[in-house]
Amino acid sequence: MNCRAVHSLMVGLAFVIAAACPALAAESKNYVYKDFDVRTDRVLETELKSITVEDDGTTHVHHTIQGDEENQDEVYTLDGGLATQSWSVRDAAESLNYTGIRRGNTLYLKGRLKNGPVERELAVDAAPVCNHPKVNLSRFALSDLQKGECWGIRKSTLDAYKMTFKKLGEQTIDFQGRPLETVKVHFSPKNIVFEKFYQQTYYFRKSDGLFIKSEPFNGRAMELVTEEEMRTVKSSSSALNPPR
Repeated sequence: MNCRAVHSLMVGLAFVIAAACPALAAESKNYVYKDFDVRTDRVLETELKSITVEDDGTTHVHHTIQGDEENQDEVYTLDGGLATQSWSVRDAAESLNYTGIRRGNTLYLKGRLKNGPVERELAVDAAPVCNHPKVNLSRFALSDLQKGECWGIRKSTLDAYKMTFKKLGEQTIDFQGRPLETVKVHFSPKNIVFEKFYQQTYYFRKSDGLFIKSEPFNGRAMELVTEEEMRTVKSSSSALNPPR
């Protein structure tokens, strides 16, 4: 077989493979946030977030926390409404290393917590899981809804808590030297007794729902530093799978 025939055969095979395994385009966006002390402006943690939206509407979030107090790697798989369907969390000290998945109205958690094995089934209602609210609530920020409820997971105990979120209106803020239109959302436990220990007010960009910053709470706040967007093409066989 001469070189021209081999070349023609290879081209033909390439077309056959392309037809059998069509490429999928995925939109990926990468962000860097800083978690800082509002009194001294010292950066306490840096958060790296990569968000990939698949063609079927599924969203994958890879979230890394780097700091003196905490170093964690987290992966979330969100449905078309940005509710968490499965996730995994691992810290550098291995004191927290587990996966979670929602099936119906039950959350299945398995792994290690505080150097001991953990395997739990948590009963919940039909409310969505929002254990990564900076992404989970971005769709809500763009909607006509004014309030809602969801389930959060407390990292220190892996207990599920009902959370509430509500809009506080729109506000134009000064962000990186320019005015930016945002939607304010308050996020806190439904049980008001716990609200003094944890609550957040988030600012989401009005144009696309991106989390921009949080108001100070217990002397700390978070703010977007950089963002970049890219479009990747991959075969269908390389699609990400949710943690199991």
